Amino acid sequence: MENQVSIAVTCGSCGIEQEPIRITQWQLLRWRQGEHIQNVMPELNASQRELLISGTCDPCFDRMFGEEA
Repeated sequence: MENQVSIAVTCGSCGIEQEPIRITQWQLLRWRQGEHIQNVMPELNASQRELLISGTCDPCFDRMFGEEA
């Protein structure tokens, strides 16, 4: 099993620390090198990927862009 990392993210909008997201070091490296997050971390749901990308939790994202975004 690859080395796992736990990424804790605090929403930049509401300031609430979100549940840590566990991924492998290899996934993190590939994403940081520019690969699309949905290709590198397909097991994460859209809310988890958005949290990593923008630092915005699901409720705040919905408030900013509507629930259909």
